[in-house]
Amino acid sequence: MFRCTSCGAEHPSFRYTCPRCGSALLFIGSELSWKPEGAGVWRYRSMLPVDRRVSMYEGGTPLIRRRDVREEVYLKVEGNNPTGSFKDRGTSVVLSDAVGRGFATMAVASTGNMGASVAAYSAYSNLEARVFLPEDVPDEKVAQILAYGARLVRVKGGFRNAARRMREEADGAYLATTGLNPYFIEGLKTVAFELYEQMGVPDAVIVPTGTGGLLTAIHKGFEELRSLGVTTTVPRMV
Repeated sequence: MFRCTSCGAEHPSFRYTCPRCGSALLFIGSELSWKPEGAGVWRYRSMLPVDRRVSMYEGGTPLIRRRDVREEVYLKVEGNNPTGSFKDRGTSVVLSDAVGRGFATMAVASTGNMGASVAAYSAYSNLEARVFLPEDVPDEKVAQILAYGARLVRVKGGFRNAARRMREEADGAYLATTGLNPYFIEGLKTVAFELYEQMGVPDAVIVPTGTGGLLTAIHKGFEELRSLGVTTTVPRMV
């Protein structure tokens, strides 16, 4: 089931956004179970909504304690993911769904990291990738995306314009954009599961945010652990 983050409407089947108000959706699982097995993101496949697995060995990133501060502070090293960002966690689940549904083309609007991630996983899965980027994206990120063989579309203006252009030119492609595809959050929430296994439930989790997807996902992951009785508390999200 999918629930709208704004109006609360519930929808039984997958869709990108709420048909009632156009807002983002969250997947609400009724058959989740805590049975970690294996490694990386797919160690938690019993907590994920997708069966088919497309993986480039994302997840399983180290947790390192800082020794230069008095407080007990740990850093989750997400740069160890295949394309260098946490986005790979979400892309793995999104691509798994796309492949399972038989799509041949992926489309994504991005300011850089998500475009690189979708381009890489699409190449790995033998799918075409169309990446819509604002014109001010750094050349280094453009080079990374092109290295994976993606079709690049530069768009004047910011991310909103890129996302609008993507929707206009999707042509039957599977849409992977952050905030548009609810399965992206499902991959990101595995950060919470790893934190729990690495250190228990922390007092707080501090998350750098753009659209807030990672913050939402980590909170969702800890809430699911609590709902299953695995934990009794949820960390403060900052």
